[in-house]
Formats: sequence, C-alpha cells, structure tokens
Amino acid sequence: MDQSQNFNPVTKAFHWSMALVILFMLPLGFWMVSIPFSEFKLDLYFWHKSFGLLVLFLVGLRILWRVVKPIPPELETHAVWERFLSKTVRIVFYISMIGMPLSGWVMSSAGDFPNSFFGLFEMPALTAKDEQMFELSKQVHELFALALIVAIGLHIAGGLKHHLIDRDPTLKRMGASPAIAVVGLVLLAVPTYFAGMDLLEDFSKRGQVEVQGADGSVTSEPVETSEQAVTDNQDALAQEWIVDPHNSSIDFTFIQYGKEISGRFENWTADIYFDPQALEQSAVKVVIDIAGIDTGSADRNEQAKGQDWFAVEEYPQAVFESRSFSEIEPNRFAVDGTLTLRGVEKDVSFPFSLEIARDGDGSRSALMQAELDLKRLAFGVGQNQWESTDAIGNDVTVSINVHANEAFKR
Repeated sequence: MDQSQNFNPVTKAFHWSMALVILFMLPLGFWMVSIPFSEFKLDLYFWHKSFGLLVLFLVGLRILWRVVKPIPPELETHAVWERFLSKTVRIVFYISMIGMPLSGWVMSSAGDFPNSFFGLFEMPALTAKDEQMFELSKQVHELFALALIVAIGLHIAGGLKHHLIDRDPTLKRMGASPAIAVVGLVLLAVPTYFAGMDLLEDFSKRGQVEVQGADGSVTSEPVETSEQAVTDNQDALAQEWIVDPHNSSIDFTFIQYGKEISGRFENWTADIYFDPQALEQSAVKVVIDIAGIDTGSADRNEQAKGQDWFAVEEYPQAVFESRSFSEIEPNRFAVDGTLTLRGVEKDVSFPFSLEIARDGDGSRSALMQAELDLKRLAFGVGQNQWESTDAIGNDVTVSINVHANEAFKR
C-alpha cells in the first residue's frame, strides 16, 4: 500500500489515545450514576470529569494538528455514500467530543460541584449556580453521549466492513486490526446497555401520574408552628416580629474535595419576640423543614435527605430555641440557645447584627444577620463512611439573613 495513503504517526497517536479515553469514559459515566451515593462514587466523578477535560484538551490539539497536517484522501474504492457517511460520522465525532465535556463542565458549574483537573488545579465555573441550567446541561450531556455511542458504532462497523467484505486497506491505514475493532465493539456494548436501560426507564415513567398539591408542587409535611412553645403568656414577651420570607434566608456552605459548596433551606418558620431594651423578655424559636434543603442539584438534595445524612424520614425538622440574649455593642448582640438536629441537642452561641428602621408609614422593620459555625459530625450528620472528612469536610457555616416587620400588639 502507498505510504502516502496512511495516517501519519501523530494523527494515529491522537486517534488511539482519544479512543482509549472515550471508550473508558462512556461506560464509567453511565455506570457511576447508577450506583449508590458514596465516597467511591465521588471519586469516580472526579476521574470522569478529569478525563472529560482531557478529551476537550486533546480534541483541540487534534484540530490544530489537522490544520497543519491534513488527513490523506479517501480511497478510490470508497463509494460516494460511504464517503458521505464517513464525513457525517466524523462531524458528529468532533461536535460530540467538544460538546460532551463542555456540557459536563457547565453541569458541574451550575450544580456548584468541584471540577478539578486530576487534582492539579480547579477549573473556573462557566456559569453561576442554577438548578435549571444544571438539569438542562445534564440532558445535553447525555444526548452527546448517545450521539457518540452511535458514531463510534458506525465507525467500527464501517472499518470491519471495509476489511472483511471490501478487502481494502481502510482499517490498516490507522494501524488497526479486526481484533481491535471487535474489542472496541465489546467495550461499546457496556454504555449502550446502560443507555438502553435509561431510555426504557424514562419510557415507563410516561404512564405514571404523580400526586401533587393544588399548586402543582409536591410538599413535605408542613412545618409546625412554634408560637405556643415559645410562651403561653404573650403579654410577658417583647415586641413580636413577623418574618418576610421573600427577603429572608438560611444558607449554608461546606467543603467537598477542596471546593466550597453552598445550599439553603427553603422552608422554615421563626417566632421572634425581641426588644433591645428588654432582652430578658426576648425569645426566638426557629423550625426548619429539612426536606426543603436545596443545594442546586436534585440528586445531591436526595442524598442529603438520606439515612446517612439528615435522615429526614426520622428527623424531619431542625429546631433552634433561644435561652438568653446579651448586648455586645450598639446594634450587635449575642444569643445562647439549643439547636436540635437529627435528634441531637447541642448548646450553641453566636453573635448577630441588628438594624431597626422606621418605615414611611410609621411602622418598624428589622434586618438581622448572623453566621454560625457548626461541626456536622457533632450532630451525627454523615454516618458510616461519611464520618471520614476526606471527601466532605466537618465544618459547616450557616448564614442567616432575616428581614422582619413589626407586628401589631394583640
């Protein structure tokens, strides 16, 4: 065979290195999402993301090399339809090899997941934390994976057809053999199986009907009111404040593989009776619906609710009750109280700032801000393998921002 018809050694190196990485990545990607949440699963995600970024890097170099050293022309024995199909498959290859790692990168950014390149450095976020963007990029990522499976299957089948039926040197031009092609098909069967199972599962769910609330949402048990528990004697309490839920938040941050991950609790209530001039009569009780946890990823939310973490079926609520208040300086106070989380009660104390302003209608509004540092393991959050802090740190910072309006005296 004329050596000019062969692919050059650098092109072959790109082809086979990328083939090995992709044929490793595809089954790993489909398999790892099917296994239970664990530190091992997080390790698999780490390697999957790293090799995905490597593919993006290699495809960029491969495109540059192709500009410098174009590939040899098609063989004269190739039919017109074969040349068209070959070119189409090649285009799908490049689009998928670029789109799949890029969509995975966006997915990690939108889900606020760490995105490290083999632990050497952290990749910058391509988008802010956004759950809708996370779900969209996840679907796009899966579509690119399916396109790549089809393209690889056609590519290998075409090579075998040329070698076994047409008896031309197409397969040998890239240094391949029928045995290598068969091994490729066997490896491709793994992600094809998982992809088929996913499609069947999605199809089966189409006939299922979810029972939803009147507003179209699925909600957990309502957060019980804490007003009665605060006191039975309203007259003995300080001024009551009504929380503005649209401008108030309870957020938290923790460290996962060196990256700060943030989340919040969407559903909570607070009974607040507070007067800077009557701290002895002040009292606060906050009840948090743990099922309302939002970390920017539906999968991570479900994992957080599981038995090894918050165990929401057994411990659906976290409760903080104040015991005493003290003034540190003007507009800055400290509160001592009890936090009950996952059935564990701990004394906690933290400072907070408070700004009280009078609005145009004569009523008053208040802004309270605080940060509370907790150890998750002190409350049993993270059982069994998660007692290790190698993957997920022990330190959790809770940020509290409460906008409240003065209530009318009863």
